[in-house]
Amino acid sequence: MAGKHKPQRTCVACRQALPKRDLIRIVRRPEGGVSADLTGKAPGRGAYIGPSRECLALAFQRRALERALGVALSDDDRAGLEAELYRRRETCPYGGGSATTDAAAETEPGAATTDETD
Repeated sequence: MAGKHKPQRTCVACRQALPKRDLIRIVRRPEGGVSADLTGKAPGRGAYIGPSRECLALAFQRRALERALGVALSDDDRAGLEAELYRRRETCPYGGGSATTDAAAETEPGAATTDETD
């Protein structure tokens, strides 16, 4: 028998489909303004974003959140979203990678293979 269905949502920035619980819902509240909705039940128009810094930077660069929510993000909205995302990132399995370790691995691709003997 199949396991329980896990809803999937797509990140508006990287377009990767992930389980709904692993993404952060950003909501445009009916009275105006944008905030992170950790319960997933807040009223208003919602969009999902991955919990990594790269996804948020890409969403801001492409204006993906603004398009999905139909609102222009202010600097205060962006700062609030960044703070909430970085707090959540520590507990999410998809956002645990460090940009500095990823960059080091890319700059030294042959580091692991230097011990090879022919």
